[in-house]
Amino acid sequence: MGRGVADGEEVAFWASNDSTLKRFPTAGGTPITITTATNPVGLVWDGQALLFGQVRDGIYRVAAAGGTAERLVAAAPDELLSVGGSLPGGRGLLYSVRKEQESWNSGSIVVQTATGERKVLVRMASDGRYDGAGHLLYAVDGIVVAVPLDLDRLAVSGRPVPAIDGNT
Repeated sequence: MGRGVADGEEVAFWASNDSTLKRFPTAGGTPITITTATNPVGLVWDGQALLFGQVRDGIYRVAAAGGTAERLVAAAPDELLSVGGSLPGGRGLLYSVRKEQESWNSGSIVVQTATGERKVLVRMASDGRYDGAGHLLYAVDGIVVAVPLDLDRLAVSGRPVPAIDGNT
């Protein structure tokens, strides 16, 4: 069974030579094929599953042990999606979305609820991640910022503060 980067026992990666997602034991060994994928956008280990985006298609989940990927979110014809991960307690799936002709700086951080509702959390941003301690982290112009995220309301509050400046 796949355990993920979080426990340091395995690493998941995309192999361009055969268009597959694989996992590899950090102690060494042979890579294990999980599923096929065409140039995934974002790859997140989420418990016993991997989440990844497919350009112009959507967000998918596949068991780390392998199998057929299930589409969780469909992209509109002019959208690109990048996965950010699941929110705790099954509250939703966090991802970034942008129009194909725009940059990621013009994108939005979105959560899709269990009922299928798409709720925009932040505009003009990308690469949203939940930090597990009540904050949404995301990128704006090369800077990672943090803002409080209310998981019950699925809404940000307060002002974002710089967390990492990638421009220096």
